[in-house]
Amino acid sequence: MRFIALRLSACLMLAFSLAFSQQGFCEPKLQWQTDIGAGLWAPATIKQSLMYFGADNGKFYAFDLEKQKVVWTFPTGAAIRSEALVVGGVAYFASDNGYLYALDRFSGKGLWRYHLGENKRRLPAADAPYDYDYLHSSPQYYQGSIFIGSDSGHLHAVDVKTGKARWRFKTKGKVRSTPLLHNNRVFVGSWDGKLYALDTSSGKKLWTFDAGGIIQDSPAQCEGNIVFGSRSTNFYALDAMSGKEVWRYHHEHGSWAESSPVCFQKQVYVGSSDALKLFVFDAASGKLQWSFKTGGWSWSRPAIIDSSVYISGISASPYYFEGVTLVNGLYAVSLQGEQQWRFKPKTLDDSYVTGGVFNPPLKYKNSLIVMSIDGVITALEPAVSYSSDITYLGSAGYMLKSGKHKILIDAPYSDYVARFEVPVASKTVMEKLTSGTAPFENISHILISHSHPGHFDAKALLKVLSSNKNALLFANGTVAKALQKQTAHFAGLSERIRVINIEKDSETEQVQAGGLKLDVSRSAHWSRENSIDEAYIYNFQFQLGGFSYLYGLALEKDNTADVDILIAPQAGEHLQAKYTIVSHKSGDDKIAALAEELRNKGNVSFLHRPMEAISLIKNGDGRVLRIKAE
Repeated sequence: MRFIALRLSACLMLAFSLAFSQQGFCEPKLQWQTDIGAGLWAPATIKQSLMYFGADNGKFYAFDLEKQKVVWTFPTGAAIRSEALVVGGVAYFASDNGYLYALDRFSGKGLWRYHLGENKRRLPAADAPYDYDYLHSSPQYYQGSIFIGSDSGHLHAVDVKTGKARWRFKTKGKVRSTPLLHNNRVFVGSWDGKLYALDTSSGKKLWTFDAGGIIQDSPAQCEGNIVFGSRSTNFYALDAMSGKEVWRYHHEHGSWAESSPVCFQKQVYVGSSDALKLFVFDAASGKLQWSFKTGGWSWSRPAIIDSSVYISGISASPYYFEGVTLVNGLYAVSLQGEQQWRFKPKTLDDSYVTGGVFNPPLKYKNSLIVMSIDGVITALEPAVSYSSDITYLGSAGYMLKSGKHKILIDAPYSDYVARFEVPVASKTVMEKLTSGTAPFENISHILISHSHPGHFDAKALLKVLSSNKNALLFANGTVAKALQKQTAHFAGLSERIRVINIEKDSETEQVQAGGLKLDVSRSAHWSRENSIDEAYIYNFQFQLGGFSYLYGLALEKDNTADVDILIAPQAGEHLQAKYTIVSHKSGDDKIAALAEELRNKGNVSFLHRPMEAISLIKNGDGRVLRIKAE
């Protein structure tokens, strides 16, 4: 048989007049815009209601986000492309005039300045040489010092109070990379093609790694590794202590590894240059998890805010690859790699770079602050997009997937009840499930409602646990005992099993592990045997992918009213969830008639026929659900 996969997606905003395309795009709501009148390439920092940033007009700004007005400016006479750093009551930044500044962040009064050396750069242009020197190293604070690189090839450690040098370290190229401070070490890249690890207190070199090309981006620490890219077309992970290579990713078509990476949930998120993509790697192995095409130079550092990854594209014209037109904009992408929406700034007609966003967006209250190259600050109310994959496995079995969670419910099984006329998974599907073969790899949680063979098989479940070393099992005592009888190595498994023991049908127990919080309730159930565990089942309620889920085989009206997605064996008039997924047929004429009524309303899917068509629906609360059969 063919098992059915459902994709449920939702876009929520204060206003619900949204178009939801085949790809699941939602447009954010524009709140306000302010035009600074100068290019914005310097990432901003927000403290309370004030946003601090520099611009290409040589001014450093304190901008009130509540009033949408400039509080003060500080002129430097040259473009500012370093990120603002705020520590206590002081704002720090560097200008292309060759100075690092410390200002009172409330008044804009200068406190001190430190000379970094002369600064020269060649901005991106259509003709050679293709230096593309558009960045400035940004100040970082660590243990009383400000660390920053310079055009002169030095990494500087500056006393935060006096503005005097503590030490300087000389490389053989420009230092545009922003230093990473971690465990009394400072890591920084240079245009000489090397990544350096130095002692933070003395500046003593601990190790170097030759990346084979200009290092423009700023390194990040992820799972004990230092990750960064270079214009050698390689993206690297090095052991933080030794500097030895752990893994690398090579851009096959010669793209620079230009973007500064971000580490999130044991994954590395990083943009690119001519690859025109966002890449996501497993931090430990370097295995590519997924990529997203932006269509433009994705030089910016990705930003992960709430349930979205934000990555930008920058456009230029003419582009040196014939037949390719660069696309610009800021993209919101789900943690599974699906586009949620795109914001497109205006096009610049008087420069080689024709537009886009370089600075990572910032969250302020319910606003997303976007600073585009054209000099416009935009506040957006982002569309909140949620998605979950639901795969029906036959009988009462399902697999749910959202983000890092992949949850099995009542599978694998060994038998089913013939009178319900439910399909069962083929032998091939069950072999994939028990061996951890795609799409059943990396299972995070397994929920077993009760120990009937149509919902649970001990031998098969042991294989699933063996092939998914991090999977956690939630079940009753009978399931745990059945597993113990099947293996001599139960002690090693027991720490991954959460035995649930609810003594009365009216009781609820809350269980939390592996990032998933379950509300478990007990209901009476028919029995083929006389054991206590066979006389009741567990119902599981939890949040996943922005939806409230309830998996229940014997439910009452009062525990389904606030549920978004209900998975139940049969349709029933007592079930009040916004959307219901049903797997069992019923011989009861009344229930069959009700099922047909629910089908006509469009808020139920029946999975007892594998080839059943699935349609696009919108719930009454404003949620839009895209349901696709695969």
